[in-house]
Amino acid sequence: MNALSFSPEHNSPNKSDATGAFIPEAKAFQKLHGGSLVFIDNTQLHAGRAKQVLTALKAHADHSLDVVAFFGHGVSSGTPSFGFDLRGGSRGLKAEILADELNRVLKSGGKILMYCCLLAKDPRGFAWVLSHETELAVYAHSTAGHTTWNPYVVKYDGTTAKPWIAENAPHWAEWVHKLHNDQTFRLSYWKTQ
Repeated sequence: MNALSFSPEHNSPNKSDATGAFIPEAKAFQKLHGGSLVFIDNTQLHAGRAKQVLTALKAHADHSLDVVAFFGHGVSSGTPSFGFDLRGGSRGLKAEILADELNRVLKSGGKILMYCCLLAKDPRGFAWVLSHETELAVYAHSTAGHTTWNPYVVKYDGTTAKPWIAENAPHWAEWVHKLHNDQTFRLSYWKTQ
């Protein structure tokens, strides 16, 4: 599998978010799926972070990647860790710019994995824009939670969105248990569909 993943390089002030969650999970993803891991200097302003992501994507040939994964902070309108937002401006570059570059580098049927909080909170939010603009599958969290343990995953397929597993589904407890206890599963569940 040809994969590219991203993580913030530094902890947020007074936190261990990068070293305690984003970096180890991104490294495990790279070990499991191969490819490259790019650390983003998140001490830069949002636009600088976004330019680092775009530079890393531009280093890949057209339609050469199977999956691109992001491990970092998210809000409903964007990814502060990576400098992209629906509104642009001081929050970073617009989501459509990221979508254009992802559309260029990902193969047909490629996947965008957003291991970031809240990107699927709004029905027409950040994750929807990425999926709508690329017509590719996007997996994103609808709530705040751990980067890979968060069970509230929504899958977008370009036109529709649905919970990966609904909270009232018979397999919900098993899903939550496996996310917390099986690293290979939580970094690969998206391969089953």
